[in-house]
Amino acid sequence: MMRRLMLGALAAPALAFPAQSQGQPPVGRTERSPRQSDVPPSQVPQPTMGGRSADRAEVLQGDRMLSAMALALASAEVGVRSASNAAVKLFAQLEVDEQMAVSRARQLVGLPAPSGGMLTSEQEASLASLRAQQGGGFDRMFVTAQIEGHQDLLRLNRATADRPGGREEAILAMVAVPAIRSHLALLSGLQRALPG
Repeated sequence: MMRRLMLGALAAPALAFPAQSQGQPPVGRTERSPRQSDVPPSQVPQPTMGGRSADRAEVLQGDRMLSAMALALASAEVGVRSASNAAVKLFAQLEVDEQMAVSRARQLVGLPAPSGGMLTSEQEASLASLRAQQGGGFDRMFVTAQIEGHQDLLRLNRATADRPGGREEAILAMVAVPAIRSHLALLSGLQRALPG
């Protein structure tokens, strides 16, 4: 029963947005990958928010957020290529789609989008370890890494919603929190369902 619920929950976005889930642009739109900058916000002059400059803590929070988002996208792309379990592969594809949509949304409101150049050396090592796995071992490691990454994203988005650097960040963070919580529930079900 749990397996059917989990697979149904994973498939719902694909059924609701079939063009996007199959890598196709939505009807009436052209495919365009988001422009990405390898320069984190801490190295770019910060705009003023409500008549004040972003403080150092807000800038570092933004860097951590972008780094966590870059890892979520990069690890999901690895999952799409390497997962052996169909539900894990589907989750990975939906995560790629979501991270690309979040990147586009950030750009639309004038915020930087994550890129691979924003990964820390620790995150790069984590990706290398993931890429070295195969089969069921990969699936288990991928799900565990996704749970850890989503917990980090949840913490960062909650902090951003509580103390935003700007209105746009607050809006995106408030929308992200329930989505991340639902992903954690799905990942927990996937983790229990995987053999081994």
